[in-house]
Amino acid sequence: MEKAWTRRELKEKSKTILGMQYWRMVLVAFIVSVLCSGSFVTDSVPSMLSDQSTELIQTHVMQQDSASQKTEVVKKGKQKLKNFKNSKEFQKTFPAIVISFIAVIVMGMIVVGFTILIIVFVCNPFSVGAARFMSMGFEKKPKFKELFFAFDHEYRNVVDTMFLRSLYTFLWSLLFIIPGIVKKYEYRMVPYILAQTPDMNKKQALALSSQMMHGQKWNAFVLDLSFLGWRILSGITLGLVGTFYASPYIHLTNASLYRTLQGLDEQYGNIYIG
Repeated sequence: MEKAWTRRELKEKSKTILGMQYWRMVLVAFIVSVLCSGSFVTDSVPSMLSDQSTELIQTHVMQQDSASQKTEVVKKGKQKLKNFKNSKEFQKTFPAIVISFIAVIVMGMIVVGFTILIIVFVCNPFSVGAARFMSMGFEKKPKFKELFFAFDHEYRNVVDTMFLRSLYTFLWSLLFIIPGIVKKYEYRMVPYILAQTPDMNKKQALALSSQMMHGQKWNAFVLDLSFLGWRILSGITLGLVGTFYASPYIHLTNASLYRTLQGLDEQYGNIYIG
């Protein structure tokens, strides 16, 4: 049976908890953001734009030349390239260029591999602890040690399950974008499930999340869209709004959705009131 909920209901509960445990929730959301969100993003877009701009400028300049000038430039360029290839300087520098190119590729692979290891063995378990902290915040004031819950409670199972979740989502994304998004929402509750029952088999955890999100994916998608304004405002303020309000607010709302779908608020009674 599908659980009925409204965005307003989830957000009101989350605002209440955020108001009563403000600095605790802000600190945890900030730690999660620093450790596991965008820490390894490279600034590739500006360089791509720069390359495109350079190419456009070169094209514009070449179009201003006459056909004869273009031919002459090409001939001179070919001759210089031929002379350079036959020179001793080229023979000396070419091996160094190849070695440098290989070194860059190897370093890139090492960085990517190290990043994946950090995500799999540190960030994913930490996100489970953060999910536990946020969910427990609706019952009582959770201790900060809950953030490290997954590291001493079925750590290997948590790592395996979270990795499988990411792998399935990635593989579905290779087909088309939409299936990947669908799988992302289908497995949305896995961190919260592991936060509550870390010993649950990975296949069971994925299946339970799929069951919980059956008929809820679109509503969850709309819920995420409802935070778009806060995300934009956070970007405009260089992350200040996100750090001190939007981020903990969103984390708590997601935890509230899990608790609603699991019936935890009914089980434990009213939300924590001090």
